[in-house]
This record gives sequence, structure tokens and C-alpha cells, in this order.
Amino acid sequence: MSNLVIGSTSQLAHYFPASYEKISSYECFKEISKKQWNEVYLCFGENRTYLSNSNDSTIINSFYEINCKKTIETVNLFLNTAKKIVVFSTSELWNDYTGPVSLSMPFKFRTNHYTTSKYQMSSLLSDKKNYPNVSIAYPFNFNGVYRNGNFLFGKVFNSIIHNKKIELNDTYFYRDLLHPSIVVEECRNREIGEDFVIGSGRLTFVNDLIRNLYEAFDMKYENMVQEKILEPGFYQNKIFYSKHQPLCQTATNILDLLVKEIQTKYEN
Repeated sequence: MSNLVIGSTSQLAHYFPASYEKISSYECFKEISKKQWNEVYLCFGENRTYLSNSNDSTIINSFYEINCKKTIETVNLFLNTAKKIVVFSTSELWNDYTGPVSLSMPFKFRTNHYTTSKYQMSSLLSDKKNYPNVSIAYPFNFNGVYRNGNFLFGKVFNSIIHNKKIELNDTYFYRDLLHPSIVVEECRNREIGEDFVIGSGRLTFVNDLIRNLYEAFDMKYENMVQEKILEPGFYQNKIFYSKHQPLCQTATNILDLLVKEIQTKYEN
């Protein structure tokens, strides 16, 4: 049986094996869902996360429509034809804790359109009686060169690749960061119906990582970034990370992976 990734323009889609079939989330799934699948990954809906505090009613509604309603509808279409279905929630459902977090801990999060929609979706799909072959992944923040340019690291990658000066808000905080390839690897290795948090269990100082990226390409942070810190970032006060450390991924590993990816972009 084949494997399927829904959300061909998503960041994660680029890191699945070339043998996996990839389709747009805008396609009609009714016919393709009749085929027997080994694994199906629902990767759509992440490119609008930066709008999670918008006051626009259309944007607000889109979070529920895509992250919850469309995800549930898609899962139901493939429920009887896929051996394993993986959907992506977020570790942000624990972002109001300080310290290590794990799946065994109750959700406790700062409410916005993104976290609320992910909470609604996760609450429904965690019912293993009705969704025995569905796994919910709760990844920490992951970034690669395919990250949307509206996001922090997307801006930094574009700045380096196109030698363009950018404005950044507060980056002086610690986060549990991942490379997308690690997220995909973890999901592929998990058992059918297993819910799991994906994190490194280690903290990276975000500003240091950004400075090191510029330095790797002989650029000075001070020449490329204009800091426009309007207010301290949320993550300065809420430092949380994965309790489990199965990945052993360090800031050095992430830096090396990102530098190699950016170099490839340069060559192309």
C-alpha cells in the first residue's frame, strides 16, 4: 500500500520520502480516500499560524474551519481505508506551563485562534474508541527553509538567501526548537493510534541561533537585522520544553541542518 501526505505546500511535506504521494489540501478527497493507504499524514493548516491574534472575522473563522472542521472531515473520509492516520496538533497547548511538559499533563495554554482550534481538534480525535488508528502529534516549534516568510525564521532565511535587511521583534528568549526532518522521522516511527509530543527536551536561545546563522554566511547580525522590540515576547516568561528527550537534538545539530539547507537554496 502507498503513503499519502495531504498539504503539498506545507513545510513538513518537503521532508517525507519522494515515494510518498503528495496532494494539495484544496483537492477533493472523496475519490482518493476510497483507495487503501498504509499511512496518511494531514499536514495542512500551518501557514496561517502567524495570524492567530487577528481581529478579522474571516481569518478567525478559518482557524476553526481548517484546523478543526476540515481536519475531522478528512480523518473521517480515510478512517476505514488508511491503516495509520497522523494529524498535527501543537505543543502550544502546554504553553502556560514553565518547565518540562508531557502528554500526561492537562492542557494549559494562552488562548488565541490557533491554540483554541487545535484544542478543539485534539479533544475530538483523542477519543480512541472512535479513532483507534489516528495518532495526534504535538510538535514543538520546527523550522526549515520552507518555512513561510511571514514567520520569524522564514524572515531570517529569506534575509540570508536574498541578502536583505529585515525588522525583527523580540528574539531574546529560549525555546525547544526542532528541524522539520526530525518531526517527520518521529511521526513515521510511531505506532498506529499513538499520540505523542515531539521535542528535543533542550532549550535554544533564539537570538543566538539567528546570529549564528548570519555568521555562517559571513553576515553580521547588526547589519542585517533592525530590532524593533515593541514589548517583551511571551516566551520570556513561559519557558517550557519537552520532558522526554528521545531525539538528542542540540542547537548545534539544528544550526548544521539549517546551514546545509540554506546553502542548497543558494546553489539553486
